[in-house]
Amino acid sequence: MTIKELEERTGMTRANIRYYEQEGLLAPARKENGYRSYSEEDCENLLKIKLLRQLRVPSMIVTMLLLTYRYIAVMMEEVSVMTVAYHLRAPGQKGVHYSAWGSFLGQLLLRSMDRAEELYSSMQLRGFGGEFWYAEVKKAGAGDVLYGVGALLLFALCRRYNVAGLLGSWMM
Repeated sequence: MTIKELEERTGMTRANIRYYEQEGLLAPARKENGYRSYSEEDCENLLKIKLLRQLRVPSMIVTMLLLTYRYIAVMMEEVSVMTVAYHLRAPGQKGVHYSAWGSFLGQLLLRSMDRAEELYSSMQLRGFGGEFWYAEVKKAGAGDVLYGVGALLLFALCRRYNVAGLLGSWMM
């Protein structure tokens, strides 16, 4: 699907779609003419991003969640491929025999590391530098300190006295 169709289906702007693509969360295929072709998976990822952002989840956390989700999907795909290969080599067995679990897990680790390197390389080709850009850190001012002290005093009052009972008796 084109970016216009993706805009209509997700309700996100073209700039937002390009931003999440630059962050490495979308991986559209390229047509022969160089245009991007977005898949259903890209559309689902954008809808997940939109939902998480509506819940006010910071974009850095959204990025980490979706990369983790993508990596788990890659791992599950590798497990599936390896399980099929194991069953082809041992047709009569149900599941992986306990004596083969060590080599099975070792092979899974090596294959997943290779896939992770491929994924990271493709993210770097799309401009991901391996860093998440944080907001500028500001020093705490007098207002911040007063707010913190006030919050601590309020907490101490609530711990010391039954505030709900006092408010209830005052209201009655």
